[in-house]
Amino acid sequence: MTKCPNCQTEIAKPDKTWKFSQFTVDAYLCNNCKTKFRDYSKQGKHSFTLQFKKGRYRKVQSKIQTG
Repeated sequence: MTKCPNCQTEIAKPDKTWKFSQFTVDAYLCNNCKTKFRDYSKQGKHSFTLQFKKGRYRKVQSKIQTG
C-alpha cells in the first residue's frame, strides 16, 4: 500500500507493474485527486517516486512512507 504524493490518500494496488533495469516500477492513478505517479523500488525497498506534472514525470520525493 502506498500514498498519493499530492493528497496522501492510501492506494491499495498499482494499475500496472513492470521491471525497468534494476527497478520494479508500480504505476498508480489516485482516485481522489486523479494524480498519476510511479513508485520505483530496488530489491524490495522504495527508492523514489515520480509524479506526472506539466506533461512529464518529475521526481517529487526521495523517500516516502509505504506500508
